[in-house]
Amino acid sequence: MNRLRLSYFELSEHRLKHLADLTGLEQLMLGNLPISDEDMVHLANLTRLKYLTFAFGTASDRGFAHLAGLTELSNIMALGCNLTDDSLACLSNKNNLQSVQITGDFTDAGLRHLEGLPSLSSLRLTGSFSDEALARLRRKTPSLLVLDVLEERR
Repeated sequence: MNRLRLSYFELSEHRLKHLADLTGLEQLMLGNLPISDEDMVHLANLTRLKYLTFAFGTASDRGFAHLAGLTELSNIMALGCNLTDDSLACLSNKNNLQSVQITGDFTDAGLRHLEGLPSLSSLRLTGSFSDEALARLRRKTPSLLVLDVLEERR
């Protein structure tokens, strides 16, 4: 598997621009690098990407939208970002998606985008969800083995 791990270094003014040329990359771990929406633009060319992890930064729904075309994505961890239900919508076409761990302000409407994903087995996210929405997600996604809701606000 072609992998790249970047952490604990200063990003240049070009940030992640050169990653766009690594089209065969399957695993990208961006450690403690602050990721922005502009950085996420360069990930869109990584069409073979299966594993993506990053933490911290200012990435929002606008940046996350660049992941919509990454249909091979099976695992994503995006922590410490400003995401909403729109980011979950970008994951709705990912039939290979197995594990999702993301933080943001998600609602029942956002959970609907994940319903029925055939490979989804582990989901960890933040948000405010009704018991009905969580039950519906479990019912519509029989492959889901782990459902962990963090910082749930009711």
